[in-house]
Amino acid sequence: MKKENYTMNATPQRSKRPRPITSTQDVQTSRNNPALAQKIQEVSARIIKENYELYKDLENK
Repeated sequence: MKKENYTMNATPQRSKRPRPITSTQDVQTSRNNPALAQKIQEVSARIIKENYELYKDLENK
């Protein structure tokens, strides 16, 4: 086992490469999953509304 020395502000390098996506895997995206697209839209709208309220509250301080 190789021992690595880390110093402040050093970024360790990952030795493990990400797994490639093969064509046999079903990757769920908003393009091929309408339910996921709807969920993303709902969450995005909620976050936008929350951010608007936060900025509005900061502006009124």
